[in-house]
Amino acid sequence: MNCARLSLVCAASFLVLLTLGVPLPAFASATAQQDRVCADLNKDLVIPADGTWLSLCWSDPAAPVKALVTEVNLKILIDYPDPNQLEIQLARAGSDDVILLSSSEITAEGVGDYSQIQAFAGTPAQSEWILRVRNTTPGEGGKLLAFWLVPSYTPFVETGTATADSPDLRDQAGSDFTPESVEWLYLEGQFRYYDRKGVIRPARDITVEIWDEDYPGDGGADDLLATLTVDHNGYYVAPDIINWDVDGTSPDPAERRLDIYVRWKSGNANFKVTRSDGSLYTWRSPMRKNISSNEVHNVNGILGIDSNTLRGMWIFQDMQRTREFFLTQTHPMLSPGFLTAHWEKDRNEEWPCDSSCFQGTHIFIAHNSALSNDIVVHELGHHVMYNRTGQWYIDPACFVHTMFQPINAGCAWFEGWANFFALAVNGDRCYDINQNVCGANSVDLENHTINDNPQTFPFSDTVEGRVAGALYDLMDFSNEHPWFDTAACGFHWIANNALAWVGKNNFYHFYQGSPLDVRHDTLRSIWQNTIDYDQPPIANPIPTVRTLQNATWNNVLDLTIYTSDPESPKSDLIYTFVSQSNANCGVSFNSYLVSVAPTYNWVGICTVTYRVSDTLKTTTSSFSVQVAAITSRVYLPVVVK
Repeated sequence: MNCARLSLVCAASFLVLLTLGVPLPAFASATAQQDRVCADLNKDLVIPADGTWLSLCWSDPAAPVKALVTEVNLKILIDYPDPNQLEIQLARAGSDDVILLSSSEITAEGVGDYSQIQAFAGTPAQSEWILRVRNTTPGEGGKLLAFWLVPSYTPFVETGTATADSPDLRDQAGSDFTPESVEWLYLEGQFRYYDRKGVIRPARDITVEIWDEDYPGDGGADDLLATLTVDHNGYYVAPDIINWDVDGTSPDPAERRLDIYVRWKSGNANFKVTRSDGSLYTWRSPMRKNISSNEVHNVNGILGIDSNTLRGMWIFQDMQRTREFFLTQTHPMLSPGFLTAHWEKDRNEEWPCDSSCFQGTHIFIAHNSALSNDIVVHELGHHVMYNRTGQWYIDPACFVHTMFQPINAGCAWFEGWANFFALAVNGDRCYDINQNVCGANSVDLENHTINDNPQTFPFSDTVEGRVAGALYDLMDFSNEHPWFDTAACGFHWIANNALAWVGKNNFYHFYQGSPLDVRHDTLRSIWQNTIDYDQPPIANPIPTVRTLQNATWNNVLDLTIYTSDPESPKSDLIYTFVSQSNANCGVSFNSYLVSVAPTYNWVGICTVTYRVSDTLKTTTSSFSVQVAAITSRVYLPVVVK
């Protein structure tokens, strides 16, 4: 039998028999948890007629400490006209698991029997059980007359003591386990570091290892007792550990306690920072020899501001923020893939790179570059694109590049994407060479526009800074002078487009992937950044507009019928009257509608010139208006009766 105790005896099972008037222990919780209010088990358990839940809460007073549930058996006794109308759930406090129990299992006598429920296996024995019942047809009423909960647990030691004959403890402690009682070690702590500005921060998502140090003659290598990952606040809580050194040789039990130390490591299941040889950075706490039992020990660590490995932690936290941003800002969620960074103190080259770069399997961050989180995330942008698309741009012309240096469209796209990625993840408009946001040696990509001097800051999609600025304007929700940036697509739209398929190797390919219904605003934001993909509006020939002498004709011509634009809907086109060759024509414009009201008795032909604009480019065209004379009049006789 796996269980040291199966809770089938009366003292360990729970029975509610209201109809028999049996006095009940008050095991129910008196507090509300989330959307439930626990019913008073000493009162009638009425199933509400309005469809709301009857919630019954119970904790097993005999549940052993440290034990886990293996299975549970449940029986209920219901007084209800049609049990098939009931919804029945079983849950546990602190667990997301909710089991729906079939009401069709309830017999004509109102008995529901649910055996060997294993969905809660592994949950703590002492957590609260929650049984919920409601009717799905409001208006019907009834009662829950009784219910039985019979959990099974493992492991369990009746008196809380253990001997060498206990197989569970012998497995952990070794065949020579001899203390008369189990002593537990409880360990928790936090790891922190100094960020680039000298502020103490929690070291998020690093790996924690709990070790027992062994001395010569104590069995050789140190023993790894547990591995876990810290949370977003840098905290960890180790699993409970039996405080007994299986490798110890001292006959004195007081000298056989664990010699504990903690190691924090610069890696987890999703990303890591290593030296160039692939070894992780580790930070170790002092050892606590023969650590005491049955009390909580806090083992904390802090990476000092003068640490030789502090920059490795900066890079690790940059990777943590990058992964978190990418997961939360892509819809549907995209994985950035596994990320690896190399960094070593005072090392500024890794063949063949003579500065920070992406190497195909990892990024290399030069020692001096680690001061800038934008440089780190820039290289991660290459890493993410490669993980998502398999594309990695290799061109000798692109080995040395600067923000506003024209090279070619391929170089500008891949480097511009990485520049933009750094701005998006780090949350500011400036690409910073050091830790000073928008300070010296920073490039404000939001405010480099078509107002720039092209001799100093060249234009076009062969310039990576222009590509980065265009992507940033497509993402953000602000519109800066000269007010062409009217797109606000968000990061997810850009990521889905840029990383959706292989073969996009320049910015124009990215633009072609934009939906037609947003092309107009997309073009404007791109234009703001000196990249011109706009085609001017098309004005087709307009037949001569004819009207009669002294006749006024409102809205005689709809210009939208004869004009179009490859990227902009007609509703975004702007029509402007330029001139008419003879003012007697009396032509006027109301947006795209043209009216004619010629001067009294005037006849003749005039040419009307107009412009149509997509807000970036304008096309000028013309059409003719002919006012014809009335050559005869026909008078009809009037017949009066």
